[in-house]
Amino acid sequence: MICKNCQSELDESFDYCPHCGQDTHIKRLNWKSLSDNIAKGWFGSDRGVFFTLGALFSRPGTMMKEYVEGKRIQYFGPFQMLFLLAALYYFLHFFFGFESETLLDNGEIHKIDEEIIQITPFVRQLITFISNNLTLLWLLSLPFLTWMFRLVLGHHFRKTYNFVESNFMITYCISQLMVFNILELILDFFFGAAVNLTGWIYFAFIILFTWNLKQIVGGSWMHNFWRSVGIFFFTMILIIISLFIIIIILGLSIESVNINY
Repeated sequence: MICKNCQSELDESFDYCPHCGQDTHIKRLNWKSLSDNIAKGWFGSDRGVFFTLGALFSRPGTMMKEYVEGKRIQYFGPFQMLFLLAALYYFLHFFFGFESETLLDNGEIHKIDEEIIQITPFVRQLITFISNNLTLLWLLSLPFLTWMFRLVLGHHFRKTYNFVESNFMITYCISQLMVFNILELILDFFFGAAVNLTGWIYFAFIILFTWNLKQIVGGSWMHNFWRSVGIFFFTMILIIISLFIIIIILGLSIESVNINY
């Protein structure tokens, strides 16, 4: 038997590798792995936070492949990392005293058809919630991103990695975005309106995501750049369509209830 973490030869009777300490019964990631990792993200702890952060920005795609293929003991799990960074982001957001400027606050709402906005107060609340929680929106988009990730990377990738393994990779990618967002918060606090980094932040993330893909599936920088743009562009289209359908259904449902009364 071979340890999936350090590649040492082991006796079949070993439950843990005597060289690196990893469980010898590491199995392929599946839906139970997903639920366990999410639970550990809230209630558990692991080691390798800073090592994992370093790997996410020095050899990201390679590190993601190593994790899903069984080399896990030195890495902080993807959902643990994501929840930790999300918690840090919201802590800094409130600690620095940022007030969320929403579509409703800055007048942009008037650019939207008033008849649509006034279907129900729920729509206004939904717009406010989304504007205040763009980071949370990325978290909720993980299934969409995973599906598009698998679609764009092609048949060979889908044959090699299952949906959950792909989801773990995407979760690490969103953790990278969270690091950029945290950096943006810190710079906004110190420099305020003097700098507007949002566009640069997302551009830098797309370049990093391109590097992720290059290390995961190979290919040229340009090919992977357009893959990256396609994954996020079409994911956003799916999310917008889904939100629009929800708004229309709930709006019509509430309007029907009001008519009946």
